[in-house]
Amino acid sequence: MQLELSGRAVPLVIQRNKRRRRRVGISFDPDGHVRIDAPPRTSLREIEEIVRSHERWILRNIDKALVSGARMASSLTSGDLISVGGLQRMLVVSRAPDAVASVSYADDVVMLRTPTPDNPAVVTSMLCRWWQDRAQAQFAQLMSEYATVLPWLSGCEPTWRQRFMRSQWGSCSASGRISLNSHLAKLPDSLVRYVVLHELCHLVHLNHSRRYYALLERYLPNWTEHRRALDDYAAVLLEPVA
Repeated sequence: MQLELSGRAVPLVIQRNKRRRRRVGISFDPDGHVRIDAPPRTSLREIEEIVRSHERWILRNIDKALVSGARMASSLTSGDLISVGGLQRMLVVSRAPDAVASVSYADDVVMLRTPTPDNPAVVTSMLCRWWQDRAQAQFAQLMSEYATVLPWLSGCEPTWRQRFMRSQWGSCSASGRISLNSHLAKLPDSLVRYVVLHELCHLVHLNHSRRYYALLERYLPNWTEHRRALDDYAAVLLEPVA
């Protein structure tokens, strides 16, 4: 399916997802395709209306995905720049002298040591686990902090998990289970905090109504700035996942 947006033919790949109940997910491929992840009963007309309502945002992120296509390879190797906390860092891969694999971060360099430094798949897999570990620690800290601040949590952390996702930074199910994207470890701390709070507010309002945004603004008055800043990292969702 194709839609014309601002005189530009945009190819859409529509996927029906039984796990989605309400919201439509939008992601971008390095080749310029826009992927639509929609609940089973969403009509093509509804999808078109959603796409057109986000026209400027979609066109901007298509261009970013195309420009970033060169670094969207299926694997990572020594010398590549990788994202850590919103900054680009140099990846240096070397052979582990003691045959013990490890990843460390110091002096703006991510040092990865492995018995098989010439195997890109191993390097990528190790980095993904490293990002997951960083994300796990960051999410756990924020959940603990918000549990003492947000009254509807009553001092208890909600059920949550992390996983790599291609279409969204986070989600909250009807049962109250929160999912957070492991890719968030690559973003600035302020944006990670925004995404976590965004999903926690859905425990009160499972929608994007005025009441929802009023609640979000009560705890993060400048949330619109964070949402706009988050758009700049859309290409990160397409980065390698082992």
